[in-house]
Amino acid sequence: MSNKALIILGVLAAVMVVWAVAQSRVSSEQAAVAAANAPLVPGLDTEAIGSISLKSGATTVTLTREGGKFVIGEKSNYPALNSKVNKLITTVLDLKTTEFVTKDKANFADLGVSDDKAKTIVTFYKPDKSVLTGVVIGGNSQQGGGTYVKLLGSDDVFLTTESPWLETGALDYTEKNLVELQRNDVASIAVKTAGGAYTLIKDANDKIIANGIEIPAQKKLKSDVADQVFGAAVSMNFEDAIPAALAKYDFNRSLTIKMKDPTVYMVDVADANGKYYVKVSADYTDKAVVTKENSVESPEQLKAKEAKLLARDKADNFTKKNAGWVYEIPEYKGKELSKSPADFLEDMPKPAVDANSPAAANAAVPSVSGVNR
Repeated sequence: MSNKALIILGVLAAVMVVWAVAQSRVSSEQAAVAAANAPLVPGLDTEAIGSISLKSGATTVTLTREGGKFVIGEKSNYPALNSKVNKLITTVLDLKTTEFVTKDKANFADLGVSDDKAKTIVTFYKPDKSVLTGVVIGGNSQQGGGTYVKLLGSDDVFLTTESPWLETGALDYTEKNLVELQRNDVASIAVKTAGGAYTLIKDANDKIIANGIEIPAQKKLKSDVADQVFGAAVSMNFEDAIPAALAKYDFNRSLTIKMKDPTVYMVDVADANGKYYVKVSADYTDKAVVTKENSVESPEQLKAKEAKLLARDKADNFTKKNAGWVYEIPEYKGKELSKSPADFLEDMPKPAVDANSPAAANAAVPSVSGVNR
């Protein structure tokens, strides 16, 4: 090859190096400009989401759309709370970048955006299971606020304007309040246990008392047990949801909660291996058909009919939602709901003895035995 050809090749090589450097600089400048308060996930069609996966360490939560709702795959497709799923989607879509950080993979682990170091990886799938988009959420910046993030399939790492908070537990996406009733709306609670039955009601002073408990001699009712059982029955959350077909427990205790309207809540209680479980349902006992009269009805009459229909729907929806499920409840709640009549009783205090009484004097004289007289 001639010297002239070598010179030409050398010039071309130099030009290519300059071009590559320039392109890299332009690319970085474009990324930095695009990162200024820009959404990390632009233009996501939320209606195209078929499922969502959240991976945090060894934990994975799968939310799958069924009809107009989402279910939780790791909890046997227990219904997710749509408002919490919507909050998750909104949090991801609201991620805004403040600056471009790097595209060098050697830095990914330190920034927490590598697959094995990421704080959370959120992946959105289409109904056919193909990936729609996703984000990798890494560590927080040590220089002020913000979190290191990147899109799935991209090497561009950005810093966000704010640090996002995502719930990553399966039960975080449920309504954990299983029963939440207003105390003033409850008329009575009938409790049946293997040790007997009793009914909790309010007395004239609005104090919870237990009726139907036989009080033996030298015993009395404890002052606070009735209120504790009542409180546990009207406000109940759960720690796990199990398909009823898999929950082979002996539900040998029950509570029937009668509201001041015709609504009745039923709670069956079981315990096994130190844990407590419940099944719940509800019924609106007034089965009369609600009709529109031919005559003009007063606003009060219409309001009463509307309230009846709403209460009936509430009871029906409660039963439908919880049918086929058994719930593990906190241990302290289970113990309260399992209390039998014997747990309401305590010993009467012994009467005080007057030190100057003959009985006290006799008790003070020591008995003497085995002495010859």
